[in-house]
Amino acid sequence: MSRKTKNLILNLLCIIFLLAVFAFQIDLIFIEGTREEKPPFEKGEILPDFSAQTIDGQIIQLSEEIKQKETLLVFFSPYSAPCRRQIEEILFYLKEQSEPLFNLILISDESKKSLQKFKSEFNTKFPIIYDPDDKIFQKYNIKFVPTSLLLDKNRKLLYAQVGGEGFSVFKIQALLKYKTKKFVIPERE
Repeated sequence: MSRKTKNLILNLLCIIFLLAVFAFQIDLIFIEGTREEKPPFEKGEILPDFSAQTIDGQIIQLSEEIKQKETLLVFFSPYSAPCRRQIEEILFYLKEQSEPLFNLILISDESKKSLQKFKSEFNTKFPIIYDPDDKIFQKYNIKFVPTSLLLDKNRKLLYAQVGGEGFSVFKIQALLKYKTKKFVIPERE
């Protein structure tokens, strides 16, 4: 076989390999990425209770925390841009409210050091639960972050969202106002 033929075959193999890698990336980004992820629980389900330690050493029992008011659980990673944007939106909203309609509990399986840095950076007083063994993530079947779960005072799921796209804290506000009869949709004539 001539050198020219060998080079041609080698070039063709390289092109086929690059096309295969390109096709895999297209599938990964555009096809798999557009599949809608379902929340781990159905609306109305009672979610499991848990007890966990915050990065500040405080022990939180979910069933006790939610007795005060509805609670938004946000499973997140401090390294994820969608998580950071979503939490920033929630924190800004809660800071602006004289009487917020819900409590916030953040849950992550990242390192305690990264979570402390995140808490300092965002200057938040809300509890951040450190879940190093993924016990809460497994109990709640969390596969993607951010995942947001809004619970009523009985741990019943009111609202769930997987991913940051389309998240709006105002959806949660409207839902809670409607639930408490503080928000009424006018009748159409």
